[in-house]
Amino acid sequence: MTSVIQPMDKGVIKNLNHFYRRFLVENILTGDSEALKIKLDVLQASRLCKKAWDQVTSETIKHCFKKAGFVKKEEDEENADDIIAETMPSVDGWEDVISNPTISYDDFLNVDDDVAVCGEITDADIIAEVLNHNIEKQDGDEASGDEDESSVAGEMNVPSAAEATNYIMQLRRSFESKNDVLGDIFLEKVFSGLFDIQGVLDRHRFLAIKKMDQRTCIKFCVKNEIKCADAFRMLTVAYREATLDRSNVYRWYKMFSEGREDVNDEERAGRPSTSTTDEKINEVEKMILANRRITVREVAEDLNISIGSCHSIFINDLGMRRVAAKFVPKLLNCDQKQHRMNIANEMLDSVRDDPNLLQRVITGDEAWVYGYDVETKAQSSQWKLPHEPRPKKARQVRSNVKVLLTVFFDCRGVVDHEFSPQGRTVNKEYYLQVMRNLREAIRQKRPDLWKNKNWLLQHDNAPAHTSLLVRDFLAKNNTLMMPQPPYSPELAPVTFSCSLN
Repeated sequence: MTSVIQPMDKGVIKNLNHFYRRFLVENILTGDSEALKIKLDVLQASRLCKKAWDQVTSETIKHCFKKAGFVKKEEDEENADDIIAETMPSVDGWEDVISNPTISYDDFLNVDDDVAVCGEITDADIIAEVLNHNIEKQDGDEASGDEDESSVAGEMNVPSAAEATNYIMQLRRSFESKNDVLGDIFLEKVFSGLFDIQGVLDRHRFLAIKKMDQRTCIKFCVKNEIKCADAFRMLTVAYREATLDRSNVYRWYKMFSEGREDVNDEERAGRPSTSTTDEKINEVEKMILANRRITVREVAEDLNISIGSCHSIFINDLGMRRVAAKFVPKLLNCDQKQHRMNIANEMLDSVRDDPNLLQRVITGDEAWVYGYDVETKAQSSQWKLPHEPRPKKARQVRSNVKVLLTVFFDCRGVVDHEFSPQGRTVNKEYYLQVMRNLREAIRQKRPDLWKNKNWLLQHDNAPAHTSLLVRDFLAKNNTLMMPQPPYSPELAPVTFSCSLN
C-alpha cells in the first residue's frame, strides 16, 4: 500500500536516478579513452547525487504528489506521467560508451525498474529472526570492525593549507589562460569565489597560529604559577574571539602542570596508508626509470592506487618533477664531449698560469641585427592583483629588415664591427677581408696589444673561419689563436653579448 501512495515512488526517485546516470555517462564521454575503467568513491558519488538532485524541479515533485492522489482538482486532468517523462534528460554519444549496440540509453536508465527490493516474510521467518537476533548482532559487530580494502577505490589525501593555496593559484592561472573563451563576466565570478576560498584558508591559518601562541601563553602562566582561571581571563582580553574555549585552556594547563613541554599536537596514528608503502614506492620508481615519459594517471591505473597518492609518491617520496627537454645546437658524441672537456681544462690552466690572459683576448662572430625585436616574455611581464585578469598582447614576429653584423671586442669594448652588404655571403674571401680590417682596427685602437703582438683571437669553427685561406693568413701574421671545441658556439663570449644587446 505504501508504494501506491508514496510520491517518491511516483517519479521523484526515478527522475533523480535518470539525472545521476546521465551525469555519469557525460563524465565518461568528456574524459579520456581510459575513462571506462574509473571507479567512483563515496565522495564522488555523493557529489553526483547532489548535482542530480539540483536538476529535479519543483514541478516534477508537484506532479508526483498529484499522481499519488494527494491533490484532486477537476482542472488538473493532464497526464502526470507525460509531464514527468518530459523532464527526463537525454544524452548524445551513447554509442561511444557502450560496445553492445542492442543496449539503448533507455535500457540503461530503466535497468533497475523490475529489481525486487524486498520479499514476502512468513511468520516462521519472523520468529527465526527474533531468536537469532543476538547472534547476528554479535557477528555483525565483529565484521563491522574490518574494512573491506577491495571496495576502496583509492585513498583520499587531504591537502594542507599550503597545498590548497597552491591549487587555488593553479586554478587561477588555468582560468586566466582561457580568458578569450570564458569571458570577463564569468572569470570575475570565478576569481571572486577563489578569493573567498583563499580568505577562508588565510583565516584558518591565522587561527592555527593564534592557537599555538595561546598554548605558549598557558605554558608561561604555569611556569609563573598563575591560576588557570586568571590565565583564561588574560587570554580572553588578549585574543578576544580567537580565544580557545575554556575546556581546552584547562586541558592544556593541566598537561603543562604535569610536566609537558611541547606545545604542538601529538601525532595521530590515523588510518594506515595502503598506497604509499615501500613496496609501492619501489614499483613506481621502477616504472618511471623504465619510461621517463609515463604519466601519473598511467602509473596509478597500473598499480591500482589513487592519482593523488601516486602524485604524492612522485613529488614527496621520490623528489621528482616533470621537466621539458632542453634544446641544444647539437648532441655531441663521447669523443666530442671529451675533446670539449680537454679544451676547457686547457683554457682554465692557461688562465691560472696567466691571470691577465683574458685581457688580451679579442673575440668575434656574426649575428643578425633586425630593424626591431619583439618583446620577450620576461620583458612584457607586469604585476597584477589576484582578482585582475591576465594582460594580453598581440602576437608579433621579427622584422623582415635585417642585416648581418660582424663584431669583435675585448674586455675594454668593441674593437671592430662591419655590416655585411645585402645579398653578400660570408665565405672565406669575405672573412679574409674582415681579418685584414680587424688587424688595422687593433693597430689603431689597441696599440699596446699591437706593439707587443701578444693578443689572441677567439672565434668559433664556422667553415669560413677555419678555411685554409684564412688560416694561412693568420699563420703568416703570427696571430695567436684561442682553442675552440667543435659545435660549441656557447663558449664564445660574443654569443652572449649579441644576445643581450
